[in-house]
Amino acid sequence: MNGNILGALKANAAKNPQKTALCVKRNGEYVKYSYGRFYEMVCSVANRLIETGVTRNDFVGLFSENSPEWVVAYFAIHASGAAVVPLDAQYTERELSNLLPFAGVKTLLCSRALYDKIIKTLDEKLKFESIYLIDDQAVDNSIFKMPAYEGYRVTREENDRMSLIFTSGTTGDPKGVVLTDRNFHSNVESIINMGGLMDETDVVLTILPLHHCFSFTATTLLPLMLGASLTFQPSLKGPDILEAMNETGVTKMAGVPQLFSIFEKNIFSKTEKLSFFQKKIFNALFRLSEKIYDKTGVMAGKFLFKKVTSAFGAKFRFFVSGGAKLDSKTAKNLAVVGLEILEGYGLTETAPVLTLNPPGAARIGSCGKPLPGVEMKILNPGAEGVGEIIARGPNLMEGYYKHPESTAEVIKDGWFYTGDLGYFDKDGYLFITGRAKDVIVMASGKNVYPDEVEKHYQQCRFVAEMCVMGEETSDGRIEKLKAIVVPNYRLLREQNIANCTNYIKCDFEELSLKVPTYMRITDFKIISDELPRTRLGKLKRNEIKKRGLFDRAGDDAVKKPELTAEEKELMSAPIAERLLERLKNLTGKTEMYPSDSLELDLGVDSLTRLELFVILESEFGLKVKDSEAASLIHLKDILERVVKDGNASLPAAGGASGLLSAMRKEPETSFESAYNLRPGFFGWLFKHFLKKSAWQFFKISCGVDIAGAENIKHKKAFLLCPNHTSYIDPVIMFAALKEFHSRRMFFFALEEMFGGALLAWFRRLFKIITSGTEDSMIRSLQYSSRALAEGFPICIFPEGQRTIDETVVKPKKGFAILACEHKAPIYPVYIKGAIKMFSKPNPGFTPTPLSIRIGEAIMPPVKAEYTEADYDALMSKWYEAVNKLGRELNDESGA
Repeated sequence: MNGNILGALKANAAKNPQKTALCVKRNGEYVKYSYGRFYEMVCSVANRLIETGVTRNDFVGLFSENSPEWVVAYFAIHASGAAVVPLDAQYTERELSNLLPFAGVKTLLCSRALYDKIIKTLDEKLKFESIYLIDDQAVDNSIFKMPAYEGYRVTREENDRMSLIFTSGTTGDPKGVVLTDRNFHSNVESIINMGGLMDETDVVLTILPLHHCFSFTATTLLPLMLGASLTFQPSLKGPDILEAMNETGVTKMAGVPQLFSIFEKNIFSKTEKLSFFQKKIFNALFRLSEKIYDKTGVMAGKFLFKKVTSAFGAKFRFFVSGGAKLDSKTAKNLAVVGLEILEGYGLTETAPVLTLNPPGAARIGSCGKPLPGVEMKILNPGAEGVGEIIARGPNLMEGYYKHPESTAEVIKDGWFYTGDLGYFDKDGYLFITGRAKDVIVMASGKNVYPDEVEKHYQQCRFVAEMCVMGEETSDGRIEKLKAIVVPNYRLLREQNIANCTNYIKCDFEELSLKVPTYMRITDFKIISDELPRTRLGKLKRNEIKKRGLFDRAGDDAVKKPELTAEEKELMSAPIAERLLERLKNLTGKTEMYPSDSLELDLGVDSLTRLELFVILESEFGLKVKDSEAASLIHLKDILERVVKDGNASLPAAGGASGLLSAMRKEPETSFESAYNLRPGFFGWLFKHFLKKSAWQFFKISCGVDIAGAENIKHKKAFLLCPNHTSYIDPVIMFAALKEFHSRRMFFFALEEMFGGALLAWFRRLFKIITSGTEDSMIRSLQYSSRALAEGFPICIFPEGQRTIDETVVKPKKGFAILACEHKAPIYPVYIKGAIKMFSKPNPGFTPTPLSIRIGEAIMPPVKAEYTEADYDALMSKWYEAVNKLGRELNDESGA
């Protein structure tokens, strides 16, 4: 490599003038700049800048989207002797009005789109001396109209300022990092000296915003100094990225953790669509590849999952990750399928790379080893070796522009204090544990790193992103953790899941069992909007706290937006107004907005949602298919469907609620066809044999203590309502009941466990009513209602979910509706010990003493019509009765 940046560009242009330096696809065709043309334009533009008054170490602004012309403009400014101020293309006039005067920018190079959108107006206020357009060849101030000039006129020194990069203060006191030629040049040289990362034969994909130091160094400066080629892809859509990689033969690509997480999810979501046997084959190959990788470091996935790796192009070698901490699970999963990610670490203040994983020797979870020429150490390490990371080397910044105090705070005796916490392993690999300022100090004295907690809980596939924070008490202590969660709506829609809270809650409860108590999330809030992040994907934790996203009560809390003209027109349609009135009665909300989430803002749970769909069909003539239900997330989605396809002439339902009306209808498959109500002698004998066998098994292996069976005085229709903690609760009740009751009992179970054609005979014989989706929920209520009407008892679990610690949670109202409709008694039941036998917390069967207590009947009031208050009263009575049985049982056992 040549001794300086401009010398390297000149040498590459002389050596391979026709070789492609930069290319981008526009209007279906690739626009290419050869090294000869690239160098020629850099020199011509630099000469024009000098002639118009730009001098050494002036700050010249560069405001544009990513493009080859951005690169031409950057190096032209550099060749003029000035320093580049690269600006985020998403900055507004307000932010630029603060930053540009602070830097003293008088000359600006920008794109045509941003000139028209912002700079044209801003120029009236700031009065720039010169503005040049970098991508419009038709205007006089275009960089394409500048006279040709051979070579560059300025000889740069290593301490010349090369760039001023703003890291904060876009609306307040700006903080800009001043980086010199020496900083950038030494960093690139260190990366090259590491060996094996890049050479002149490479084609590098550039997708990250170039105003960021990581993107500029890794995907622009490094490859151009080596004589490699750059492919630009403005789109971040997966298919567009893959198209560019395949068409231009991309070999390397730098990205941020969010992007790799998307790659991982897209790859593994496709396995959900595989057949049963295809999944088995995939899982077997994945486990084999994982074993090989763990033992040898060899990525067998390159051969075992050729279809996956070939999608990124035949010449592709590896990714480089930076900008934020890479999730180790994501890195591992992609490595196992044959996609290597080299994680690095650094900061803008260090130009930017400090550490990088060596190609072929990457260590999952680590951000690699220090680069040659960079010194690093851990300051004041604790018992586990964790402390603040400090570094020094020729890549360390000159300082913060106009901020000597801030510079002195982070640079002490030549060492840069990063503010990041981490440790080195015995082989010199660095592991980051978090930011010092982000550490949550619990009241117990434990330090919690939110990144680690987020990484753990994001194993829940229904979570797209989340932010963990401490929950402060009135005296400022932090005893619990809480989180803001953004659901993975794409996956929820694919799996026809409309109400995501319960699914996420169940997964979180299971994940909580795998971490220490002080790292457990005790409460979470779901929001629909993306969490605020930097352009490189880091969570803006301070902004999240300031906006009060958890409780919607911060000083910048989310407010209801003004309705657009289209939204006003939508809500004023007669059929929409009628639906809104029904929704207000259904939810108890008095104000509604099109942007409201049905679940999060309007409190529509699974049963309320079911009732809403019944109302849509019976009163508005709109049948919502089960496959469509999950896409109806916001109120606007419902209103648009009703206005488009609804029938305003249908009469409003009178008397019973929509849910009751649906429950009273006959199911599509008749009750008699769905269940074997008279199984005959052999059917009875088979059930009797299984019941006795199960009972003996529980007695011998676990020991069973049952009391209160004599309380069941009804022989016909009643509801048996236990708490729910294990997979085998229905089996326990089937085995424990008297022969007469168990033979006639109907049992509720999840559709996902007992659905499908293969288990149809089992469902018919054992009278299993499946539920889970909107369609199956209506059907299950219809079958339950019919069973009670025919005098059959039902075993139903009012909580609607399995709990993880035998704590009884508030019940759903379905069982109360059934009890009132049929004047059927409710028998509360408390099961203790089953959770230790076979459950989410204890997936392997473990013989454990089992205790069952059956309480006295709870009778519904005798009335002609029932209200929500009646249902609530029954739910409260059951909840109190089951908790009482649990307390009595614990008192007996001394627990």
